[in-house]
Amino acid sequence: MGERRTHVRYIVWFPVTLTAGDAQVGTICRDASSGGLLVSSPALLDPQLSVSCSFRLSMDASDDFSTPGRVLRADPNADDLGLVFPYRLAIAFEPPRPDIEELLRHAETRLRQAR
Repeated sequence: MGERRTHVRYIVWFPVTLTAGDAQVGTICRDASSGGLLVSSPALLDPQLSVSCSFRLSMDASDDFSTPGRVLRADPNADDLGLVFPYRLAIAFEPPRPDIEELLRHAETRLRQAR
């Protein structure tokens, strides 16, 4: 199967709060694009669940983002965060957020330079 992604992914780490109804889940973004997020999560959320994604792309950024999304996929998390965040969730923004593309690019560059 070929690549199905239509948005450039950026490797960035930042906290994301997912809200579904009255429930909130604190997650960690692993990669992001203008089309959505891949997060490590302590809770399993059902695919197709509508969520609100709230995040700030850096500590020095003044803009908080809140955007509607939908859980596309939920899988076990097999990496080193698995003890605290046993799930990986793919979230699609509805609609996509092309306005954050440049901010994601800048955040990924800063993360690479900090290593």
